[in-house]
Amino acid sequence: MDRCLLCNKEVPVRFTHADRRFMVCGDCNFGFYDRGVAADVAEHFTTFQYDHDPQEVLRHSGWKRAIEDIRALKPDGVFVDFGCQFGELLRALAPYPYERVGLEISTACVDYLKANNLADTVYDRDLLELDIADESWDIVTMWNVLDLLPQPLETLQRLQRILKPDGLLVIRLPNLSFHLPVKKLCNTLHIRDPSVLHDTMYSVRSLRLILERCNYQIVRIGPSPLSDRDPSQFGHQRLHLRAGKAAMQILGWFTGIASGGRTTLHPSIIAYARKP
Repeated sequence: MDRCLLCNKEVPVRFTHADRRFMVCGDCNFGFYDRGVAADVAEHFTTFQYDHDPQEVLRHSGWKRAIEDIRALKPDGVFVDFGCQFGELLRALAPYPYERVGLEISTACVDYLKANNLADTVYDRDLLELDIADESWDIVTMWNVLDLLPQPLETLQRLQRILKPDGLLVIRLPNLSFHLPVKKLCNTLHIRDPSVLHDTMYSVRSLRLILERCNYQIVRIGPSPLSDRDPSQFGHQRLHLRAGKAAMQILGWFTGIASGGRTTLHPSIIAYARKP
């Protein structure tokens, strides 16, 4: 058995996939693959070739709502998008009074960001390798990034120091409480598996725990609104996909309310937290 990254308790293996063991902590509901055989994340994403058109991604309908939610909590300042890819969010921020900063290790994405002048500053290395002064940034967003990082605790602790007092951290992630049951069901029925299980997986409970452990004050955690675009290609979805997403949205909000915010059966969760 391996030990949980968050509570350090021994965790039994739930299943084995592609010769890798996936474990879930019964105490904090944190899931993770065997870190002893984890891929080199930095090497993978530095050379990864994204297959979508950056211009097509701009059609993604979720940025405006996300920006308005953030502006309600932090209307200006240094805005850092951690793992910004081709700068879709940074481009959407152009009309607003933010200093835009992109952090991205993909060489192709960094070249695109600089060529199109999408950020005031672009960092092209992992955060833990950068020399950023404490209390430098006002807002940091992480859209489906934390679950890919091999050192999530160290990264959140470093960000906590870099954020200014009352600085805002926004994290969106696939939800373990949704994706693990879906994977198990699909494996049992031998049908196509649409679930997402990355190297580390969070539920509402474990995301709250890791933020509190890193000394953040949580503003709110709950279901994340789903885009009406295809999540991988950002193209228009057909009617049955829209209907399926609407049903998942309703289920997610209902289970969140019924549990008093302790959990949700929703594909994605989002957290807003502040540095005290």
